Amino acid sequence: MGGSLGRTFRRLLIAALAPALLSSAGCPHVYDPPEDVLTEPAAVIALVSREAGPKTAAIAARATQYSDQGVIKGKLEILLARPDSVYFAGLSPTDDVVSVLATDGERFTTFERGAKACYTGLACPENVGRLVPIALRPDQLLGVLVGAPPLIAHGVERASWDKKVGAYRLELEGQGGLVQRLWVAHGTGDVRRAQLLEQGKVTVDLTYEDWSKEGAYRLPHQLDVKMKRGDVDLRLIYRTIDVDLALEPAAFQVQCPAGTDVRVLPCDDSGSPFEEAAPPVEEVSP
Repeated sequence: MGGSLGRTFRRLLIAALAPALLSSAGCPHVYDPPEDVLTEPAAVIALVSREAGPKTAAIAARATQYSDQGVIKGKLEILLARPDSVYFAGLSPTDDVVSVLATDGERFTTFERGAKACYTGLACPENVGRLVPIALRPDQLLGVLVGAPPLIAHGVERASWDKKVGAYRLELEGQGGLVQRLWVAHGTGDVRRAQLLEQGKVTVDLTYEDWSKEGAYRLPHQLDVKMKRGDVDLRLIYRTIDVDLALEPAAFQVQCPAGTDVRVLPCDDSGSPFEEAAPPVEEVSP
């Protein structure tokens, strides 16, 4: 096809394809608010807090972490029991336990297989932060793992519909320049993302994906944690989740292996940024 007829055909073809070409070039999608959109910050906070999550859970996870300490990849076995019991076991490729961190909410124990030292102490945020890349109390860490990050104590709260994300944007202002931002799904209350900012800079960034029903609860199956402290970039992929199991308290009261050098780690007074947050909501059926 040549001459003027060919040029005319090409112009018509380009005109017909222009909308698709513009769309594929990355034009942002706009998500209009639902008809029953929430307008009050308190209503969005209630949506986030309406479900306490499972009483217990057993999670088989795959972890990948990049930090200033290097790269860590492997399998994790995680046990959780409300209000504040957490157990982590690092597994070898043949599923042998190579490291353990356990806390019953008051004290913790951690060791590596074959190591000379075993560490223990009070389960304060400072000590938890030495061992996992999130310096929180055990009850707060448990919430983070199941998609319910704790809210900071705050005096100012704002909420709006984020058209770029298609979710509520909740912003809480605490003391000393501390700000928390959360993006919350309409209807379900799924937390898609949560950020903590100190003096205008993001210090903690949590992203949750692949939410689905596990038993009576909606839970995420992927958690990404980015932290300024330690330059941490952690991804947890939950391969299986079993909820409301009968877990004995002894599962979280691990003793140091015989013959190891038991070292007690001290706490300081820095606490976590969520230390004065409101108490957790009462557990309710979804």
